[in-house]
Amino acid sequence: MIRPLILFLCMAFMFNSCSNKKYQDKVDYINPFIGTGGHGHTYPGAAVPFGMVQLSPDTRKDSWDGCSGYHHSDSIIYGFSHTHLSGTGIGDYGDIRVMPMTGEVKLEPGYIDSLSGYGSLFSHERETAEAGYYAVHLKDDNIYAALTATEHAGFHKYLFTGSEDAHILLDLKESVTTEELLKTEINILSDRQVSGIRRTKGWASDQHIYFYAEFSEPFTSYQLIHKEGQNAADQQDQIFQKAVFSFGPNAGEVILLKVGISAVDIEGAKNNLQTEIPGWDFKGVRKDARQKWAKQLQKIEIGETPTIKKKSSTQRCTIRCWLQISTVMWMVVTADMICVFTWIQPSKCIPSFRFGILFVHFTRCLT
Repeated sequence: MIRPLILFLCMAFMFNSCSNKKYQDKVDYINPFIGTGGHGHTYPGAAVPFGMVQLSPDTRKDSWDGCSGYHHSDSIIYGFSHTHLSGTGIGDYGDIRVMPMTGEVKLEPGYIDSLSGYGSLFSHERETAEAGYYAVHLKDDNIYAALTATEHAGFHKYLFTGSEDAHILLDLKESVTTEELLKTEINILSDRQVSGIRRTKGWASDQHIYFYAEFSEPFTSYQLIHKEGQNAADQQDQIFQKAVFSFGPNAGEVILLKVGISAVDIEGAKNNLQTEIPGWDFKGVRKDARQKWAKQLQKIEIGETPTIKKKSSTQRCTIRCWLQISTVMWMVVTADMICVFTWIQPSKCIPSFRFGILFVHFTRCLT
């Protein structure tokens, strides 16, 4: 009697393990590079289901084929920004760009100043992407970059291998398209903490992106750049479009950067970051992002014995749908208000108790 029971329990455990493995394996078929060539308009970067952050490389500007910020035919990366559109026929976003570099500081991207602008060659042989994760080798300065994300925060990991001074550029001027800058602000809070705002008029008529960022290592110096391009000695007017953070010669050192964003205010961005990425466990955040996609993929089933190509295409097309909510609407919930931000109308905030039933219904639709 005991032996059949043990056998049954073992079989049940094996079946459950195989079932979980089946769901987990679906993540392996996701190929974020599908749609990044031709007229696909997609990006390969890190994101989670229904996330506000899409942390991805930017390889061109003002390009119909590159309205996601990236095109597979390109060979230069100009930085990594935190918002991107997927599959649209018009460009926007590309907010809060970050670019690591060494040696001489460069302030303008290479597509503006081809001789002395920032940017780095890369190759697809040294580039990889999977659900919730992206990594690439920046050839010019021999920097290894890796990215992952949560719903409202991006996590950067940069390995500097050279002997020259390491720098990280924060560029609020540049984006995927040329748009009107309504307001930019950069606040240096300490030698590890930075905050600010980027407010623009483009496809979205009045878009607000607030950010709060933390470095894993203290920067030894920094430069603030006015919109005219000159350095600023203080923060009195706070009309800054760029900042450069320098770390000295750090050969073989990893510098982590995490950035929270919000459509409401800086405090909201800070709260998002500290809630979703409280520590510096890059591997843990990457694993969590993968698990979120694995959970979402449990909701679909793909026929009988499909080809690997079919599995990959189906999984990728499906996760594109799960990314699209950020393209249409942002919903921000505070203690007493719920604010809805859409492309069509300006933001609207109403008392949360009036919106409770609709909010519950909306979130159920997303899950």
